[in-house]
Amino acid sequence: NMGGLLQAYALQKAIEKIGVQSEQISFNYLFYYHSENPKVSKSEKLKYRLKNRLKKHQFPKRMKSFQNFMDMIPHSEDCFEVKEISENYSKIIVGSDQVWGDWLPQKALIQFLLEDDQFDKKRYSYAASFGSTHLAEDQKALYQKMLSDFENISLREESILQEVQQLIPNKNITVNCDPTILLSLNEWEMVSKEIKKPEHYIFCYFLGKNRNYREASKIISDNLKLPIYTLPYIKENRNEHFEDDFGDFCDFESGPAEFIDLIK
Repeated sequence: NMGGLLQAYALQKAIEKIGVQSEQISFNYLFYYHSENPKVSKSEKLKYRLKNRLKKHQFPKRMKSFQNFMDMIPHSEDCFEVKEISENYSKIIVGSDQVWGDWLPQKALIQFLLEDDQFDKKRYSYAASFGSTHLAEDQKALYQKMLSDFENISLREESILQEVQQLIPNKNITVNCDPTILLSLNEWEMVSKEIKKPEHYIFCYFLGKNRNYREASKIISDNLKLPIYTLPYIKENRNEHFEDDFGDFCDFESGPAEFIDLIK
């Protein structure tokens, strides 16, 4: 999604601005939706990579727009376990998205919590999110054990700060803004890509299936007599059916650079 890539770009840029070399770790967490094996075999890795390479995309132009934006972010080599490449770094920062959500496959969640002795003195987070306003009861023991080993913990939501502080009272925990806010208007304009669009419009970009958002947008559109320009929600390489009758201009091609222009 757009926000996931924008925050990844912004955090790397913000770190670079203070004179520290950094890169995004290419961790294949989606693999763990297919496999919960404690160890990933070479044959499994090969099979997964081959399957993804052969996958046909229904929206190749949007995929290309995303890839062009991703190419602006320095990336590590591809890995299935972060410890495979941990020795390359003096510090590892987890964030700034829903990286600690209890809905993640357990093996992937453990990866995002940096469970391994070789991460000692390297564990940090910036604006990391649990994707919820409360900690899942059945995961509290895991969070307590793993987050206690972090040198510093930075969260994204104020709403969950108190619960995390109760779990690990001796740890310095802060709430920080999304990294997209760390870059200036000029810095975002430099990566913005102008596209053809109406002079005046309501821009809608919704993740998920909530029809109320879309219905409310239609009412506002009618009242203001402005067309709706939307980037339809695409999941698992298909357009969701609830988007079929939504939007006067449906853009299936734009990526994060164009998204910035539409916001502007």
